[in-house]
Amino acid sequence: MNDQNLKARKGEQGFTLVELAVVMIIIGLLIGGILKGQELITNARVTATATQLQSMSAAVNGFRDAYNAVPGDMVNATTRIPNCTAVPCFDGSGDGIVNRGPGWADAAAADGAAGEGSNFFIHLARSNFITGVDASAVGPAIGVTHPAAPIGGAFHVGDTTINAGSAGFSTAGPGGAAMPGGLWIVAGYGMTGQVGTANNFLLMDAVSAVRIDRKLDDGSPSTGSVIGSAGTGGDLCRLNATAYNEQSTISKCAIAYALR
Repeated sequence: MNDQNLKARKGEQGFTLVELAVVMIIIGLLIGGILKGQELITNARVTATATQLQSMSAAVNGFRDAYNAVPGDMVNATTRIPNCTAVPCFDGSGDGIVNRGPGWADAAAADGAAGEGSNFFIHLARSNFITGVDASAVGPAIGVTHPAAPIGGAFHVGDTTINAGSAGFSTAGPGGAAMPGGLWIVAGYGMTGQVGTANNFLLMDAVSAVRIDRKLDDGSPSTGSVIGSAGTGGDLCRLNATAYNEQSTISKCAIAYALR
């Protein structure tokens, strides 16, 4: 009887403290590995986005050297750019600025100022200065008229120069941020019809935004060649006028990079 009870008790024994410690260490290593992997992925996206922004600036300069015109705004694109003879490659208005809709709204490719936000990328793609654009449709879409941004959403472009002869211009950047006049490219911003952007076009978190800003500029959301979207406090992009809200984990940011 005693032997049977002893065998039963041995069968009911749980993990020893050493075994539990080993299990906890393994779980900790797995969690740490997952978190480190996520951090590496985020850093890769940040680096890729920053690199692509710089490449876009180089592409614009190359285009201007080749054609003495601004991509998207080029008035005679269909007669000068190779393979720009069919829809959706159109001429711009030729006024020296790239038109955009209010609030950085998506623009379908079209003749004249109305379609310059899409024509910008199409002109660069057709002249072999950038890739990532299919340029096969008029309607705005990621990978078709607008390149995908590694950090999420698409790249958008527009001129904030106030011009009395062109409608829809202002110095308001993504999220209402005040921006100096000039040509800017925006990253971390959604597109109409994209999943998850119906009520929130700001797709970048503040940590990613400040990392891009520090790579390319001064790390401040309101000055320099990189501007962070407006809004301070809570889960918004900025902690204040000079600092990003790095404690926030909510995607409420976009950044704009000066192309000229």
